[in-house]
Parts: sequence; C-alpha cells; structure tokens
Amino acid sequence: MQHILSQGARLWTGPTRLPPKHEMGMESRWCVPVRHAHHLIGLMLVIDASQSLTKAEKTRIEAAAAQIGAALYADTDDDRPDSSFEVDLDGVLDSDEDVRRTAVGNMPGGTWLTTDSEMRCFAIRVVASAVGGGFIAPHRALRAALGTRQGVAPQHYVFSATDEGARLIEKVAPAGRSGPAQHSVDAMLSVANALLGGDGMCVVGVGDPVLGLSAAWRSYRQASIAADAAARTSRFGSVVEWSELGAYSVLLQNPKPGEAFILPSTLAALEDPGQPSWMRETLLAFLDSSGSGPRAADALHIHRTTLYYRMDRIREAIEMDLDDGENRLLLHAALRMLELDR
Repeated sequence: MQHILSQGARLWTGPTRLPPKHEMGMESRWCVPVRHAHHLIGLMLVIDASQSLTKAEKTRIEAAAAQIGAALYADTDDDRPDSSFEVDLDGVLDSDEDVRRTAVGNMPGGTWLTTDSEMRCFAIRVVASAVGGGFIAPHRALRAALGTRQGVAPQHYVFSATDEGARLIEKVAPAGRSGPAQHSVDAMLSVANALLGGDGMCVVGVGDPVLGLSAAWRSYRQASIAADAAARTSRFGSVVEWSELGAYSVLLQNPKPGEAFILPSTLAALEDPGQPSWMRETLLAFLDSSGSGPRAADALHIHRTTLYYRMDRIREAIEMDLDDGENRLLLHAALRMLELDR
C-alpha cells in the first residue's frame, strides 16, 4: 500500500499503469481511481503481469470502478450531511401559483436560482425494480447518480429524490441551449441502473429551457410528460425531450380542472388572442373533414375560396406542413384538448 501511494495514487485523475516491482514480488497492475462526487474513495487494481489488457477490457474495468464508487458513496449516505444541491422542490414545482411564489422566495442555493438565469428541468422515473437485485434502495441509488454530473458544475443544479424517481433543475449553459448534455444524462442513468440491479430501470424526461425559477414548473411539467412517454411506449428511448414528443405531448396530458394545459411551442399561434377568431374553428373543420376543402367549406357554410384563403393564413401562422400525418394528428389532438380546457 505504501509503495502504491508513493507513486502519487492520491492525485491520479484517470487509469494508470503501475510498473512491476519484482523485489517485492509485485507484478504490473492496471490501476483505476474509484471516485464519486469529486471524492477519491479507493483504487481498483487489476493484476496484468503480461500487460495484455485490451481496450475493451480496460473500458469494462473503468465502468465497474464507476459503479463501485457510486455504490460505496451511496452506502455511506446516512453518515453524510445532506448535499448542498439536494433541496425540497415540492413548492417550487407546484401547480398553484401562490404556493410557487412563496417557495421561490424561500429557495436557498446559488445566484442562478434567484435571478432570471436560463434553466431546464428533468423528470427521472424508476419504472422497474429488480427484486433483491439492487445494491441499495431506489432513492439512495438516485442520490448517488445525481451526486455528480459529468460536464455540469455542482453549483449549477439542484434535485430531490424519492424511491419513485427524482426531479432535477439545472442551469443551462449557453452552448447547451439546443439540448441536454446527453453524455451527462447517459452517465447518470448508467450509475442509477447499475445500482438498481439491471438495465432499463430508469427513464428521463427533459423539459424545454425557461427563464427564471418561477417558470421552472412549466419545464418540469413538460419533463414529466416526456418521462411518461418513455415509460409507456416503446416509440421512444430511455431519455426523451419534450420537443421530440409530437402528438404525444398532447395525448399524454390529462389536466385536472384548473390545471394548465401546455401546448408545444410550435402551436403557440393557436393560443394567441391576436390571431383571427376563426382560426381554430376553420382548422378544426378542415381536420374533421380529413383535409377535404369542399367538405370543410360546407361544414363552415363559407365559400371554398374563403376557406382556401383562411388555410393559407393558418399555414403561415403555425408554420407546419398540413399534408404530414403526424402534424395533423398533433393539431387535431391539441384543438380537442383546448376545447376541453375551455
């Protein structure tokens, strides 16, 4: 042990080849630091006397070391004070505006949480649990997985975790506005799934970026719907962004009375009070008529020329191809949900 530490093992940031020391009877070893949440927990040493480990084998060793680090870190969970970035998010993400306003005013954390920084939310769901197969309880696995984020500074995110899943608010870096840091999300899932005892145990929904903590509930609602999509249909993978859902963004919503119904940003024109009052009625009639202009004009009791003029205006407003079946499904479902919402 003294010999290994004398080689600077405490400062190793990645795998290192330790040369043999024959006078001690020690063969060459491939050494991987076992770290988690910026802590060095130990070293994983693999005897490799012939120095014949392949690249694939080294990758597997590193993956095992990462899982061991997460498991050991989580195993000491009860002995550590709460993480500074694990906070109660119930009020901040509540659907009631008054509750949110109070919670936002009392929110601890970095300046990015108390200013109009751009942020996005993630909804992480535990969708299956291997009976007796996991190392630790789901909430501890999620805490370990969220205890460190590759490519995301610790002071730029907060989360809360239960046995059912976790909620995460993250500051959006300028370079990340086009989407989440995929490698960071994949790494988080890999650790959580390994600790839970199998693959495909968790799914993640990703909301759109919003400005300021007071709007985070909207991003989380989007993330939650995206996580439902990942859990309920094989059409999507284990990480789903709200912007990828298409018609499912509407079909998976079942808002309670008084709860906000959220439309995809591409359909903002349908809610814009500045748009002509006939827009929804005309578009719905067109879709109800399976895209038949003559039938839609008859249903609306207007001339076909008027209908075609209106449809041109609608296409300009929503900027969508109405010949695309997926777009028609999304629009039809959205209009029906808006009707229920009213």
